[in-house]
Order: sequence, then structure tokens, then C-alpha cells
Amino acid sequence: MPLNLEYIQSIALAVHELATNDVKYGSFTSQTGHLSVRWTVDQNGDASWLVLVWKESGRRVPPVSSRRGYGRQLIEQALAFTLWARTELRFEPDGVHCRIELPLARASAIPTTERRDKDGAVN
Repeated sequence: MPLNLEYIQSIALAVHELATNDVKYGSFTSQTGHLSVRWTVDQNGDASWLVLVWKESGRRVPPVSSRRGYGRQLIEQALAFTLWARTELRFEPDGVHCRIELPLARASAIPTTERRDKDGAVN
């Protein structure tokens, strides 16, 4: 299935933010650090979801602050509004654990104009 450009760009931005922060603050700051990234497709009833699981371990630096920077807003808010993604982002002592579930129905090559507002209502 060909993916639309908005879908690809949003996923690429999220992965780029996770990777950039991992290099600066996460598992890549330690020689014993480890990063696990898994992609799967889950079937839930009639819907298929692309699931990305990012898990860092072996972090050397102090825990990340609760500041809401660009990357965190992108993952927790922008993906939900533009792609109807479900996200979970946790800052564990050993590193970031992130789960992003993206509905494949939204990934078609035809661009979508339907959006959710800040309260989750469809525009």
C-alpha cells in the first residue's frame, strides 16, 4: 500500500526526535546502553494499526525533565491530531519508552483533509 506524504513525514519526524534525544540524553550516552525498535502491524477488529515500540535501556545521564519540548508535543499531540495516532511516552530511569499506534486506514496515498480539533472532535 502506498503511503501518503503527510503520514510518512509525521512518522519520520517522530523517529527523528526520538533518535536525536536518545543520542543527547538516552541510551547512546552510555557504552552499555541499548535501543530496541520494533515495527509490527496489529489487527484490531476491522482496523489495522502500524505499531512502533521504542525502548531505551542503560541510560547514563540523569532522568529527563518533564519539560514539554517540540519532540514531546509532536509525539503526544501532533500525531494524534494529524494521523489519529494513539501514543504513550514514558520517561523511565533507564531511558525513554514510547509506543506509537498509527491507523493504516489513514495512510492511503490519498491525502486526508479531515482533522481533529484540540478536544478530539472531527473537523
